[in-house]
Formats: sequence, structure tokens, C-alpha cells
Amino acid sequence: MSRRAAKHVRVHNQHSQEEKEPPARSTLTQWAVVAWGLVAYAATHLAGMLLESASLASAMAQAVIAEWAGARMGILWTSPSHAKRFPHAAKPWRRIAIGAAFGAGAAMLAVGFLVVGRATILVREKPTVAAVALTLATSGLEAVRAEFLLRGVVLRALQSARISALGKVLACGAIGAIAAVGASDATLPSVLFNCVLGLGFGALWVHDRGVWMAWSAHTVWVFATSLFLGAPPLYAGAPMSRPLDVSVHASGAAIVRADAPGFAVRLNAIRAVTSGLAVKKLDQAQGKEKEASELFEGGPIVHVMGDGELALVARQGYKLMPFVLRDELCFVRDDVLVGWDCRLTSENGRIATGGGESWAIVQLRGSGAVLVETRGEVLSVDVVPSRGVSVRREAVLWWFGRLVARALGPSEAPCGQRGLIAFAGEGRVVVMGS
Repeated sequence: MSRRAAKHVRVHNQHSQEEKEPPARSTLTQWAVVAWGLVAYAATHLAGMLLESASLASAMAQAVIAEWAGARMGILWTSPSHAKRFPHAAKPWRRIAIGAAFGAGAAMLAVGFLVVGRATILVREKPTVAAVALTLATSGLEAVRAEFLLRGVVLRALQSARISALGKVLACGAIGAIAAVGASDATLPSVLFNCVLGLGFGALWVHDRGVWMAWSAHTVWVFATSLFLGAPPLYAGAPMSRPLDVSVHASGAAIVRADAPGFAVRLNAIRAVTSGLAVKKLDQAQGKEKEASELFEGGPIVHVMGDGELALVARQGYKLMPFVLRDELCFVRDDVLVGWDCRLTSENGRIATGGGESWAIVQLRGSGAVLVETRGEVLSVDVVPSRGVSVRREAVLWWFGRLVARALGPSEAPCGQRGLIAFAGEGRVVVMGS
């Protein structure tokens, strides 16, 4: 054997040993890694249930638990042997950019497929910077939880096993499917879809030999699909943190997939309910003299709970429109509100609109889906502390943030107009566009 060939063999063997060398910071056996993973997974579910009303706090708690447990198991953001062999791997920006490109491409394909197949309708909405930032932060934290516990544990447990790269990727897909089966709203499409996601993210793990690439792809995937669809389609994400599934079909009917803690909906909007759902009076009176359903002037509200779907329709001349709150405060006119996710807290009130008249208003707070009905397109108008907004009374539908609304008298209104509502503070007002 030539000296050059012998040197090549020695280098190859050295690299092989480095790749198989387990992280020095963890000496856990395969079964110990599996046990740690199961305990961490249960802990994240418990944290999600305890903090279900605050999506950011829930995602943060679960990410901290997953990363802490992952560190104890030797799951690293960058493999030391890989960083030693490829010095540029220690700088994660290139890996993050590649993963983000994969995640964005997958998200656009998913959204495009759903839109072309008329499985969903995109509603034009102008999100606030705060809402976008919150969605991005929550997506990144959820990606930490999922990648460490659904892929990192699997690959760490298989690290010393004689399994090919393809076998490891297939194992990641299988764990993704198993995690989806454990969800309360599991269906065959959701299981298959999460299996495919597991295969994709697992392939990025195996290629990158670390968390960065898969984490960035997962973050961008969740962020993009949440921004366009309100929640990733058929996705088994963090427990109790996803908004309830509400979709409006081309026919104008809305299909709501209910689960715990249920969906509050106007009784006269319901057209069909599957047998797995229970329909009862809304129990949110909280000690008030009136029954909860009597607090709403637009019609009685019922609480739909269980595992199933219900079909809703709007009044004649109106159309249904869903939107999602993400740790936000929203005020909706009672007469346009159709339903909301019971993860949201609700309160009833009134606001004077001038001329001795007033509106019944429903305040919704937290994270979850809301369903309203409108006569046409809607417009969103930003309100900042330095510049208030005046809107015709009949055009106001709902608003976000802590805005102060008051009726303008003829002496204050431009040209002495009547029927104007002034909004001051910081937030958004949604008005009829047609």
C-alpha cells in the first residue's frame, strides 16, 4: 500500500471514530435516554395544560424543559466531532438559513395545496408587528420542544446502534406519526402528514448532525402556516396551544372541529352537529343574575364540547369570517359575533354610541379562534397614541387592543356630523369595507 493511500485510510478511520464517538457530556445508555425522553415529554404536556390560556408562556416553559432534558441526554445543537471536521459548522447562520429555506418551501406548498383544493380560504388581514413577533417567538419555542423530544431523543438513542442514515430518518418519521396518534384530534391524514414532517426534519438532523437546521426549518414552517392559516394544517404541535380549527368553505358554511374545552356558538347559526358533540347552555355567568346565554343580545349562545365537527351558516346577506387571537385583547360587537374558542375568556359589556343608543360588546382575551359574520369585505385601521381614528358608527365591527371608544358629539365631529365613534390609544379597528 502506498504512503498516500495509507494516510487516506488513517484519516478516514479517524473521521469514522469521531462520528461514532458519543458526546462526552452524557454517558446514558439507550434505555436511559428513552426514559429521560418520556419523562420530559410528559412534563411538557403537563406544562402545556397548566398554561393553556397563555400560549407564549406555555411554549417557553415547554422549550426550557425540552432543552434542559436534552442537554442531560447529550443532545447538542452542534455535534463536536462534526464541528471539528468542518469548522464552519460551529457558526450556525448558514445552517439556519438552509433550514429556513426548506421550511418556507414546505409551508408554501402546503398553503398552495389547501387553497387550490378549496380546503381553505385566505382572508386578507393586516397583522400588527406585535402579533407577528409573538407568532415567530412561539413558533421558535415550539420547534425547540418538538425537535429535542421527537427527533433528538430518537437519534441520541440510536447513536451507538448500527443503523444506517436512512433507518434513522425512518425512525424519526415513525415517532412523528406516533406523537400524532396520541393527539385528541388524531385522524389518518394527520398521522400520515406528521410522519412526512418527521421524515423531513429527521433528514435535516442526520445531514446537519445537530439541531440548528431542523429547528430553523420547523420554526419557519410553523410560523408561515400559522400566519396564513391560523395554525399548521394537520399538525400535532404543542398540547393545548393550537387555536381551534375553524375553516370557511367556498359554499359559505364554516366547519368547526371542536375539542376540549369546546366552542361557544350562537345557537341559530348551527346547521349540523356530529354525534360526538354535546350541546349545552353556555356556563360562563360567573355568579351573575342572568343565565349566560341571556347575556348576549344577538341570540342565545351554547357551549359545544366533545370530539367532532359542527357546520355553521351566516344570516342571509352575511358571510362568515374567522380570525385568530394570539395572547390578545379583542372587543367584538355582539350582533356580529358568531362563536369563539372557549380557551378565550369572555366578558359582556356595553358602550354608548350617542343619541341615547348603545352597543352590546363582548370582550375576548387570550389565544384562540373567533368567528364573526360580515356583509362584505373588511378593512383594518391602525390606531396609535399620537393619532386617533373616527369611524362611522354603523361601520365598526370589532377592535384589538386597549382602545378607548366614545361617541363624538356634533360640536367635536368634522362638519358637525352625527354618528361618529372616536378611538384613542394603541390598537386596530376593523370596519366594513363594502
